Amino acid sequence: MIVLLLGCFLFLVLASAFFSASETALFSLGPSTLRQWGDDGTPNQKLAARLLVDHHGTLVAILLGTNFVNNMTAILVNRVAQAYELPAASVIAVVISTVVVLILGEITPKTIAFTKAEALAPKAARLLSYLIAPLRPFIFVIRGVSGRLLRLFGKGVQSVAITVEEYRTFLAMGEKAGAFPARELDMLNGILALRETKASQAMTPRVEVCTVDASDDIESVYVRMRQARHRRLPVVDGDLDNVVGVLNCANLLRLSPSQEQHWQERCLDTPLFLPEMASLSQVLGQL
Repeated sequence: MIVLLLGCFLFLVLASAFFSASETALFSLGPSTLRQWGDDGTPNQKLAARLLVDHHGTLVAILLGTNFVNNMTAILVNRVAQAYELPAASVIAVVISTVVVLILGEITPKTIAFTKAEALAPKAARLLSYLIAPLRPFIFVIRGVSGRLLRLFGKGVQSVAITVEEYRTFLAMGEKAGAFPARELDMLNGILALRETKASQAMTPRVEVCTVDASDDIESVYVRMRQARHRRLPVVDGDLDNVVGVLNCANLLRLSPSQEQHWQERCLDTPLFLPEMASLSQVLGQL
């Protein structure tokens, strides 16, 4: 009997270790690794990439398994302690199950999985795929509830897109390997900076903006164009609080003398209004 109980205990601890290692190994993989595995990986690597497409559902399945085996471990230890009529059986059960599960079922497997994520993740994905299938109804319900809670707090389920910091890491690695000339590296870093630079940082201060009034005659407009030396100028009705259009100077220069007198009707583009806190990448996307 004692051998059977020890066997069950060992199995539950190993199962806890498996779920802990699987979670760490899979969720330690970077987007670039997953993309490569999805395109050119082995069958198990492709399976790991597919599991992380629905990373929310995969995480729910792993946590279901982890909680089940950890609870079963605590119940088993408690039953054994009670069967042998040990004093303070419940306390002993809690202490033993907590220490064993924490060391052998959590800390050790997670540490190993973190250092060997790419080797362990494909193997874990194969076993997890067999476990996820029968758990799909539970996953569906739990994912729905947790998804609503996330939206309630203003957080959606996050995507696995490559972040700016990951791009910068790739560029730093490429620089060390000599893959990028200095000029190209500066250009790429500048592109990444567009996502972090606010429109307000690139705007011309209000007091320095050169404008054209919608009531100006053509001679006054040409004077303002020579002063500003810009391809486009904002056109206002009175002041900058009332922008009515954007003057396209190149189009104005193509007009005949008779057409120039009606420049307001022929050379104004629709102004684009954006919040000051928008990133430059968002601004460029609107142009």
